[in-house]
Amino acid sequence: MKQIKHLLIPLLSFLLVGCVDPIPLTDWTAADKALFNEHLKGQELPFYAFTSYRFTPGEKENSLILSVANNAVETSAYNTILVDDGFVFELASLSYRKTVPYQDTTLKFDIGVSSNSSEYLYAASVTVNTIVGGDGIIPIIDGKKSVDFYAINDFHGAVEYLPQSSEPGINKLGAYYTMEKTMKPVSSVFFSSGDMFQGSADSNLTRGALVTDAMNEMEIEAMTIGNHEFDWGVGVLNENIARADFPFLACNIRDIARDEYVLGEPYTILEREDGAFKIGIIGAIGQGLTNSILASSVQGLEFVDPTPIIADIATNLRADGVQMIVASIHNGEVDDRLAAYVDAVFLGHDHRVHEETISYDGKTIPVLEGGYNGRGLAKLTLNYDVETHVVTASNEEIVNVFSMGLDDDPDVKAIYDYYYETVIKDIKEEVLGTANNNVSNSQILDFTLEEMYKKYKLQDSSLGASFHNAGGVRAPIDAGVITYGDLCRSLPFDNQLYLVKAKGAVLNEMSTYGDSYSTIGQINSNTIYTAIVISYVFEKIRISDNPSASNYATYTVIDDFPRDVVADALRANPNAFN
Repeated sequence: MKQIKHLLIPLLSFLLVGCVDPIPLTDWTAADKALFNEHLKGQELPFYAFTSYRFTPGEKENSLILSVANNAVETSAYNTILVDDGFVFELASLSYRKTVPYQDTTLKFDIGVSSNSSEYLYAASVTVNTIVGGDGIIPIIDGKKSVDFYAINDFHGAVEYLPQSSEPGINKLGAYYTMEKTMKPVSSVFFSSGDMFQGSADSNLTRGALVTDAMNEMEIEAMTIGNHEFDWGVGVLNENIARADFPFLACNIRDIARDEYVLGEPYTILEREDGAFKIGIIGAIGQGLTNSILASSVQGLEFVDPTPIIADIATNLRADGVQMIVASIHNGEVDDRLAAYVDAVFLGHDHRVHEETISYDGKTIPVLEGGYNGRGLAKLTLNYDVETHVVTASNEEIVNVFSMGLDDDPDVKAIYDYYYETVIKDIKEEVLGTANNNVSNSQILDFTLEEMYKKYKLQDSSLGASFHNAGGVRAPIDAGVITYGDLCRSLPFDNQLYLVKAKGAVLNEMSTYGDSYSTIGQINSNTIYTAIVISYVFEKIRISDNPSASNYATYTVIDDFPRDVVADALRANPNAFN
């Protein structure tokens, strides 16, 4: 029997307590059976039924079968469907998880636990009083309306299924989203906390269109703008904003010259129950994260402190009757003061798997972050008390979709396959060489710096150094065949190269932003040198720090990327890493 954790929402959860004398299931009344046949039989659409018993499985826990409403089913096929959906064994309890449609009627379930299809070891009769589903209603359970929130962060275009890295890929993430959304279409919220695109050949070659289209199919409802959304420039970011069926969020990106906030929306309001129940998501990017972005891509922009802005927005949303509010912040840190204004915070940027709480002014809220590359989804439940209007959190967890063994979602897979065959395949699958051993990030960086130097030394004999930041190398290369796709994972960023002739003072400054390969020796601050530099490092000096123009003789932009320098080196010598 499958033991599955985090696979299905416990819409129908039975916890049977204690050992009771074995009793057979009794026949349902004619009315019970008629209701079942009309509303439930053979259906697999959502409904919500909440009741509980506790059960100690005993010696036969590995062979237990939960039989629901067996006597109302004309064939055993329905039982098979129930059993095949799986069970969860945790401690000494058994939970059954299943969805079917039903609405607005009390219905009695006869429930039995058996070691085979006919012998009932334990049984209980359960009456379900709150059953709602399918048409826009969030059920009230114990005086509360509950909504599940699922956030993905720092996906970095990890659309491919990579079991060696425990990455589920976009198709299996799509299957999980579809499964959860199908079971709780009204009380589930799916969104992103940023950095969805840059990082793989698949996403880079499609400039985010593949990921955006898949997110549309997965019914993502909002996305916070992260620093890597700027990697291809504001123009491409705006193209993906226009392409998306969901809003991109950022409340704190300020155009300095115009003194106004730009790019995306500050927040979105999700309406449930025909607008009677509202959920607010406020998006922000970390203050100062312009330092993590190519300077030319954010020239004239400022990422200001989001805390007072989020506080103002949340205050106004509460006044407008929004019942639940979360902040989705692309930053690895959070200001404790936000606990007074929002009900939960979801983070991104620093790739942590992280769960904590923050408190302020007597209120405590959860803060979650789900790692990176789809390896974890930050999930929690918010519970709105319909009498007191107080929101509490529960069921915080980081969901591991990779471990679930899900099949691909066919609709998301169709999107991926289209882009793969028409845009990605021929480029990504090009074989460049082999590696006898795993190649570490530091080895890749050293190789890249040396090959940049060697390639452009042939074009300019005065070249004395190359510069590249260590953070620009994102993944090692496994032993075996090396493809262009492997290089895209390792060197994902489209950093153009600058051939720079500048004083030694500038080279010394560049050394604070990146590693180097140099044949210069001792650098004299007033001597002119030649260096090949990636745009991320050089623009830190030329744009961000803005040193005196007298420090430069010339600089030329070259239409070449570090990964293509490495690719050319491997094409010339496929064993270059050996």
